[in-house]
Amino acid sequence: MSDRIFYAGAAVLALALVGLALVYPQGEGRRAPEPFGAPVHISDAARADLKAQTEKLHPKPPAPPRAAEVQTGARSGAQSGASGLRPAVKP
Repeated sequence: MSDRIFYAGAAVLALALVGLALVYPQGEGRRAPEPFGAPVHISDAARADLKAQTEKLHPKPPAPPRAAEVQTGARSGAQSGASGLRPAVKP
């Protein structure tokens, strides 16, 4: 076999494989594009498990207080700094 035919064929094959690797990315764990892959179907139970895991890893921040709960006057005992320590005794 002639070297010209072999190396030209090897170059064409290498370019074809590189081109296929660019459009078929499942080796990286991603889904394949439309002509190669199929849509993913997730059951309701699996979707609920995924939502629970996501909420466990990324909890929602606490909600801000509502207008009825906001105090405008004196503070309550929990907000006044009462921490269970005895007050200072004046002589």
